[in-house]
Amino acid sequence: MVTLRFLVRAPRDKRQELVQALSSFIPEESARPFRRLLFQEINDEALVCWMAEWRERADLEHFLSSETYRALRGAATVLGHLEEVQLVELSEDERVV
Repeated sequence: MVTLRFLVRAPRDKRQELVQALSSFIPEESARPFRRLLFQEINDEALVCWMAEWRERADLEHFLSSETYRALRGAATVLGHLEEVQLVELSEDERVV
């Protein structure tokens, strides 16, 4: 399993637009993650976390070369400040059920 995570800090007047933009990005079928998540930090409303998970690294790599990924990064940059992009890869043995 491979997880991609964006942490974006957005000003109050842009936050709703950012959340709408991040939740609307749906990659083409061949690069679609099996799970997409959107969170807001409890103690810091300005911090928004977008995460997506893929079963195969090849699917993530396809997504990273897509227009959808470029648009996602662009929205995060225009509507807020992209604080962190993190990629985590776990083998089946490392997963906790």
